[in-house]
Amino acid sequence: MAPELARTGKANTSTDIYAFGIFMLEVACGRKPIEPQMAPEEAFLADWITDCWDKGDSLATIDKRLGKRFVGQQAELVLKLGLLCSHVVTAARPSMSSVISYLDGVASLPEDLSSVVKAREFPAGSNEVDAPNELTVERNTVPSLTITEAFVSHGR
Repeated sequence: MAPELARTGKANTSTDIYAFGIFMLEVACGRKPIEPQMAPEEAFLADWITDCWDKGDSLATIDKRLGKRFVGQQAELVLKLGLLCSHVVTAARPSMSSVISYLDGVASLPEDLSSVVKAREFPAGSNEVDAPNELTVERNTVPSLTITEAFVSHGR
């Protein structure tokens, strides 16, 4: 669930893009977004993928059941695009038309993608349907959220 959807209860295009990003990561890696029984560094899928990417081994996160039946560049694109779409800051998420352009090979991901994925503040003026007005905060920031083991381990 997109962080802003949990906070406001209002879905919009940006929350759909977030969900699509998480979906891409789930399919590519063959696991759920949160796996509390995993080691702490692997419990959160997006964080684990980012850590592996930083180590130069993002393909290690690809579902082992695929064996070698995937194209490395395509798998890496799906992982990076999944991370970008599921960014916690709505302003960092691409539009769906941009996502399609990336997947079709018409456009290339930003050169500074790693810094974009790790950034926690962006200027206002995202692709959200409900654009902020002058009375709202001038920047989009990531709210702090603590998830406890009890919350995660009980499921739905």
